Amino acid sequence: MKTKHFTLPLLIGGAVVFSGCTNVDPHSETARGATVGALLGAAAGAVIGHQSGEAAGGAAIGAVAGGLIGSQIGAERDREYARARHAAQRQRELEAQIAREEAIAAGRNVTDREVYEAQERARQAEAELAQVRAERAAAEARIRAIDDAERREADAREETRRLQGY
Repeated sequence: MKTKHFTLPLLIGGAVVFSGCTNVDPHSETARGATVGALLGAAAGAVIGHQSGEAAGGAAIGAVAGGLIGSQIGAERDREYARARHAAQRQRELEAQIAREEAIAAGRNVTDREVYEAQERARQAEAELAQVRAERAAAEARIRAIDDAERREADAREETRRLQGY
């Protein structure tokens, strides 16, 4: 009888503890660690608890403890991965900065002609964009005009049928 009174609160406590995992990415190391830890802890707890006649209680305690320990180990792995991603991003930024500084130090000059050509390409692209926008607006206006004419036609035909008594 004691087992039932002890196991139920423990299971409820475990559910409350693990309900905090709902906002964790299911593919993260934190979630994976909690899952693996809970499974291994439940197995170990069941074996140990079985020896004292409390297999269910042992499994529950093992699952909670294993899940907590596993989630902490997984969270640390997630932090390590995040630090590594941040360091790699910083390295790429530093390499790009060094490349820019080397280009300046090498005396690479940009001519006025290159600037003019870039500006001209930009003007041409903007003119093309303006033309496409104007064509699209004109097409939309024609569609609205057709819709309006068809609505007026339907209204006129309906009124004609009504007045003719059909």
